Amino acid sequence: MTTKIKILAASAYLFGIPALYIVLALGKKDKELAEHASRAMFFWCNYFLVFFGWRFLINFIWRFRYLPALEWLEIAVLLFLAGHAIFSAVKVFRAKPA
Repeated sequence: MTTKIKILAASAYLFGIPALYIVLALGKKDKELAEHASRAMFFWCNYFLVFFGWRFLINFIWRFRYLPALEWLEIAVLLFLAGHAIFSAVKVFRAKPA
């Protein structure tokens, strides 16, 4: 994997939007890059589902009773998702050439 492809794959994991561009425009040129981009798109879709699902659940619970600990749990979930994106980007950037 060249440095340019590593940067594209890492940015797909970090930001999500490049994953869509890679899958739609560059997917047929490089299969390994397309695999990383599709995996990044899958992760980002799940990130949004988990985060906004958790946010919806917290708002639903707060309608009946305010529990301040839920806000800290939301921050922990957000930090976990960001950590996973960073870990995936570093992992792909440090990959050895095949």
